[in-house]
Amino acid sequence: MKCLVNCYSTTGNTRLVANRIGSAMNAKGVDTVVVDPVKEAIDDFTDYDIIGFGTPTMAFKPSLGFYEVLGIIPAQKRAIPSFVFCTSGGQPVNTLRSMTRALTHKNFVVLDGLEINAETNFPVARPFGAAAYGLVGKPDEEELAAVAPFADKIVNQLKSNDIKMKIFDFRVSPLHLFGSKAGPRELRSTMGKKSVDKGKCTQCATCALSCVARAITLQPYPVFSNHCIGCWACYNLCPNDAITTIVSGGRGRYKGPAITR
Repeated sequence: MKCLVNCYSTTGNTRLVANRIGSAMNAKGVDTVVVDPVKEAIDDFTDYDIIGFGTPTMAFKPSLGFYEVLGIIPAQKRAIPSFVFCTSGGQPVNTLRSMTRALTHKNFVVLDGLEINAETNFPVARPFGAAAYGLVGKPDEEELAAVAPFADKIVNQLKSNDIKMKIFDFRVSPLHLFGSKAGPRELRSTMGKKSVDKGKCTQCATCALSCVARAITLQPYPVFSNHCIGCWACYNLCPNDAITTIVSGGRGRYKGPAITR
């Protein structure tokens, strides 16, 4: 059997989970490849027995980057088994349910899903929320211990041909309503106007290559368009902290999980 884990990740938490899922699936004898569609080409899904989809939770729902990626994936000619997973700062709300609904329209059958707590990478919240939720340093090995049994369950479903759509319960929460109203313009506004310190910028293109919305071009320094979806990847990932915003200044940057693989 072959598995493709298709993972959108901004600062590395979701990619860490994807890599652990890949290792667990390989250990079960499933030939598994992990790709980030922002940086790597998407394969022909028909070559795989099952497809995984991962995303961070942003504004209490699947990140807009997940939908950007899904938009370039064609509807499948046959129903393809799949699974979903997300990382969140403790409030995934209906992320997996929303991912499943979107994937159903592309003819993917979602067998199950996994939620993993992660330290928030939202710079505005980091000075307050990370410690308050007790998620500093997450995901840690305790959180990631959930990956292996999840992979076991998925592989067993495949081997037994138990291909049934997972029905995720709707979580009643005011956060769901808030998230449903937060589109690209609203999330972009939480960043405020972005600026580049030309004294720090080395024109390395990390920001542009990490932007799922392709909203950054180098001219020769980064220029930001209104295609920005407010994911903060450019702000967090700039190796020289050259990008600042009127909202956060240079505070609250998140450089990724302590565990790297």
